[in-house]
Amino acid sequence: MKKYGTPRSSSDILDYIKINEQKGVGDIPTPEEFRATQKAHVKFIEDFPIHLYPPRGSQTFDVRKAVTLTNPDVSANLIDFIIPDGIVGFWRSYSLYTNTQTGTTSLFDIRINGNIAFKYHGDSLSNFDKNLALGVDLTTEIDALQELQAGDRITVSCTINFAPPVGVPATIAARVKGWLITDRIELRGRAS
Repeated sequence: MKKYGTPRSSSDILDYIKINEQKGVGDIPTPEEFRATQKAHVKFIEDFPIHLYPPRGSQTFDVRKAVTLTNPDVSANLIDFIIPDGIVGFWRSYSLYTNTQTGTTSLFDIRINGNIAFKYHGDSLSNFDKNLALGVDLTTEIDALQELQAGDRITVSCTINFAPPVGVPATIAARVKGWLITDRIELRGRAS
């Protein structure tokens, strides 16, 4: 079995797949071949882009909150999350939910350190308002792909632009997901 290093381009990946194809039924790789293949796979995974895949040893975060608003409540803070000291964070995705009758009745406000985040996410015909939830729950994710430094604060709030009728609650929810890196080797050269 030919040994092959970590693939670096699409043609390398195709060659890597061809070279490392699973053997046929009855063909059992030697222990050396098996270990070499496993090492190549692990090395390939370790080389995934740090902003798309959590590296080994990182801690994931998945912060979510749902709030039921009744008259006269029309807004709520859903998420307030601060990246801990000595850590670099990667915000991978977010989800929004509302059960209001039309999407334009809910306006979500997503910020990093008080500044509007994802300026070009939302309704392009309405000043990119984040007023449409994508699913019936928080499993539909919107890519965020933001690198965050220690002390950065993520906040998500929502305002319902009508007062729900008495006795008819409106539910709003938000979720943010990503990972935190504490490994000094991974952090070197990233933190400001």
